[in-house]
Amino acid sequence: MFARTAFATSLIVFLLSLGANARTWKSADGKSSVEGEMVESVGATVKIKTDDGRELNIPLSKLSQADRDFVLAERKKKTTPAANASTGKPMAEAKQVDEAAIRAELEKMDCECRVNLDGTYLVNFQEKFQTGDVVKALPLLKQLKALHEIQLDDKATDEDLKALTELKGLKDFNNVVATSSQVTDAGLLELKALPNLKYINVIGAKKITEPGIRAAFNAIPTLELVHLKLDDGIKR
Repeated sequence: MFARTAFATSLIVFLLSLGANARTWKSADGKSSVEGEMVESVGATVKIKTDDGRELNIPLSKLSQADRDFVLAERKKKTTPAANASTGKPMAEAKQVDEAAIRAELEKMDCECRVNLDGTYLVNFQEKFQTGDVVKALPLLKQLKALHEIQLDDKATDEDLKALTELKGLKDFNNVVATSSQVTDAGLLELKALPNLKYINVIGAKKITEPGIRAAFNAIPTLELVHLKLDDGIKR
């Protein structure tokens, strides 16, 4: 499925404690590993201090999914709000969400859930997709606060686009992909309920027209780019 969009990667430095992060780090292809502890994580890179004292700066993309999940979990620990001074319990807004468990549940629904280099999520509804599956997945998707992009299968319809508007409370959600799908110009207009939508990819969606895309630009003030053809994108 096509859908590769440009988005800005925030460069946020998370200083992490030494000692507690000692582990075996594995490469993405599983062919190599190194023993060491995480010193810090900067944007899309993690610094690892090895047992022999070396410091390695390794791109997250070169690490296994398990290691990337570990880094993201450590970052969250450093950004969790303070506990209530009187009760000692976490404040309501600090409620923890087990995103690994959410991803596992989505995968049971034939949804691939990938972690981007900036810590945001991409969810891809795959071949077993049926209209109505987005609605079924909404309770899980709403808990992925860093959800950035959703890719729908080619069987997707306007009903599925309308269901996506239930995710309007997710501030990072700005990219919808429905390549070769059954969506129409009217379905694009449904997406006006998404306050941060920037990109739509409908390459191969035969029911989408250029006038319909222009209407979407008029209805969605945040929309920047719509891909209708493989070699071209329509800008505002």
